Amino acid sequence: MSMKNKMNIGFLGLGKLGLPCALAIASKGHNVYGYDIDQNVKKYIEEKRIPYREERVEELLQYYTVHFTDIENIVNFSDIIFVPIQTPHEYKYEGCTRIPDERDDFSYEWLKTGIKELSDVIKMQSKDKVVVIISTVLPGTIEREIKPIIKDNEKLKLCYNPFFIAMGTTVNDFLNPEFVLFGVDDEYAANLTEKFYKTIHDKPFYKTDIINAELIKVCYNTFIGMKIVYANTIMEICHKTGADVDQVINGIKLATDRVISTKYLSGGMGDGGGCVLPSFEINVNNKIYNIKNLYDEFRKNSKNETYLVDSANYTCNTKQQKKIYAVTTRKYKGKLYTFKTKDKEITVTGDHLIPIERNNKRIIIRSDEIKKGDKLFIL
Repeated sequence: MSMKNKMNIGFLGLGKLGLPCALAIASKGHNVYGYDIDQNVKKYIEEKRIPYREERVEELLQYYTVHFTDIENIVNFSDIIFVPIQTPHEYKYEGCTRIPDERDDFSYEWLKTGIKELSDVIKMQSKDKVVVIISTVLPGTIEREIKPIIKDNEKLKLCYNPFFIAMGTTVNDFLNPEFVLFGVDDEYAANLTEKFYKTIHDKPFYKTDIINAELIKVCYNTFIGMKIVYANTIMEICHKTGADVDQVINGIKLATDRVISTKYLSGGMGDGGGCVLPSFEINVNNKIYNIKNLYDEFRKNSKNETYLVDSANYTCNTKQQKKIYAVTTRKYKGKLYTFKTKDKEITVTGDHLIPIERNNKRIIIRSDEIKKGDKLFIL
């Protein structure tokens, strides 16, 4: 990269989204400065190791760096400041249990606190600064929750730029997006950020109003979920009718004009399911727990500690660890089913969903529907 195009980029938040994206930007030749309230992140950068699975991050840490510093220095040195502060929802909306009838918004407290601190420093230094929020929010959030915080700060040039990434492949998804979605509230900020993105890739830069961008992000995520549900519904129909889900879906995938694309359009394991016994053992945070012990510990410590489960415990994907958002119990009076393989044994409720292969077809069925000769993927 020529010195003419080289920019100083700041990150307020270096979590599982911020740090991989910051390193991806550094790999393109930019100077990157970052801050996170978790001081362990500084150690991750210095030791060039992270305690979670994210493709290419440790590789990039060997050759590039993010200058961990305070908010004052980020404001002082940066041309653009990205804000990827988390906006979490409550555990009960994660999807691992039945979604409750009542609805609620994301929590914006951390984002509001971060923007307030950033705005105060920008105002104190009295320099025009481009601030780009990338956190996921619902439509109307920035107008309602963020703008009142910065209303008296003419130096803060705000825009909204949510990323379309999947945890585990954040670096590649950031460097190779379908497009850049950009909600504009300040034309100078939009033009400078568009110039920056031209140094990263050549994908379309879609400018629109902030509220439109907020809704596009949510609609995009919802559409992916809809495709997954659609494919799994077809799989259930195939199970009932004797059709082959892979052949049916592969036929639909050929309709790339009106069905849009083939990604996320495959039958597979959905979120949630039935139950296992309290004695069932699972690998969490590289430690073996039985469900009862995990339930007890999670209830006591989940607010202060993150619990990660190997996805291989319940799917065929061994590449990622997933955060546990809830460990629940229920009363069950029905029949239990025990399945044994060469190396493992599992006892589950009759409504527990298990992926199997039957007659060379991949299906997911209730445990009380499994027959002799079925091949089990996850045991």
